[in-house]
Amino acid sequence: MLNPASLKLWRGFAGSVEECLVDTNVTDALSIISGASSHVMMQNMFFDKSTGTIEHQDHYYLDSDPPGKMIAAWYSLEDIHEDAGCFFVLPGSHKGRVIERESAAGFSDHDTFVKEINTLINEGQYEYRSFPLSKGDVLFWHPYTIHGAYNNRDPRFSRKSLTAHYYPGNLQRLYASTAPTARKTVNPTVQILGSELEAYRFNAMHYVRAIANYVRRRGPAYDMRRNSYT
Repeated sequence: MLNPASLKLWRGFAGSVEECLVDTNVTDALSIISGASSHVMMQNMFFDKSTGTIEHQDHYYLDSDPPGKMIAAWYSLEDIHEDAGCFFVLPGSHKGRVIERESAAGFSDHDTFVKEINTLINEGQYEYRSFPLSKGDVLFWHPYTIHGAYNNRDPRFSRKSLTAHYYPGNLQRLYASTAPTARKTVNPTVQILGSELEAYRFNAMHYVRAIANYVRRRGPAYDMRRNSYT
């Protein structure tokens, strides 16, 4: 689920997600990592059942401007079993080559990106490290770090978790043609991209797009599911 902290039809759930994502323990850690006193949350997501995610660098999709200053975080909402579709990273991959997006406006080169990531992994001979985290653990990583998630191997286990991406408040968003607006959160040191009005527009657009894609039997703009690339 994309941007659950901005859901307008489920305010209770959205509020709980926001409180979790801007908890002072997390923002203190962000400041230690970035050296900044304030941050902007670019995006957040909620996961329940894992479908598996391909290896990727966040920079291709979103980053700070100048790049490389964004911080991603994964919040474990339950004890994550190894067979639940565990999150993994490739340590040291953030020091290797970074794959740039050909167009700031779209993802027409996504299949090429997936192939190049696999080439980087083979060239760097990076090792995979999985993270079966405990409830309440938070994992942070660099936007150049290659990471993903395995497929669920046991339907008895879920992977209830949140992810969020932040950049220092004194920077801007990469791939943005104009300076984005942001709204306040319950933590004065963190803002979320998009005004209250834009959040309503965002919600409406996603409902319309989902219905239109269903009617036209079209998939998403890009596919990050592991099963789609096997």
